[in-house]
Amino acid sequence: MAVVSRGYYNNSSADDIERDWQLFSHNIGLILNNQQKILNTADYFFCQPTFASCSWPYLKHDGSLPLGYLLLGLKYGSLIEKCTNCPEGKVLITSFAGSPLTDANSFTGLCICCLQVQLGKQSTRFKERMGFILKLRQAFPATVEKTEEYNSYEFSWGGNGLKPVTKNRIMQVAVARAVDLATLISEIGTGTIRQGKPMNISLLRQDYQLKFT
Repeated sequence: MAVVSRGYYNNSSADDIERDWQLFSHNIGLILNNQQKILNTADYFFCQPTFASCSWPYLKHDGSLPLGYLLLGLKYGSLIEKCTNCPEGKVLITSFAGSPLTDANSFTGLCICCLQVQLGKQSTRFKERMGFILKLRQAFPATVEKTEEYNSYEFSWGGNGLKPVTKNRIMQVAVARAVDLATLISEIGTGTIRQGKPMNISLLRQDYQLKFT
């Protein structure tokens, strides 16, 4: 039996993606000017633009990319390409996909200088980006596991039929009440910044290596 892995598929609607992209591209200056506030506030850090995602087969932890991941990718240089339109332009990669076996890959991004959309069919940094996102998933997970008790029943072999019991189940709980992109832009634009515990960015180190076997 053949095992087929296709990676993450972004099923957001075209309208939602276009709306968020316009918000992002028109307000990238505002976002970058407030990036430290975004990185320090979990509700902003885990804001999920519908256009931002990564996809690869065979390995776990591809999927959507929170805004905080994009800003850290810009900060550390792992989500950057050179702009083909302006000499000094930096393209912030907002989505990418590929295969860790063949290295075939593609990416989409926004030049933070000329504000032009950039599309690329190949990058030599695909595996580096995979490793960076895997490290981010480990250091800054959007959800954590929580054990919850609940009332249930189980069969009693003593002849009394079902009996009530308490069982445990593992649940995924969001670490923040992430805002949507429109809310984030509105709040940082008006200066009504939410209070939040600073994210420990020092957890992210660059001395990691991703090995494929």
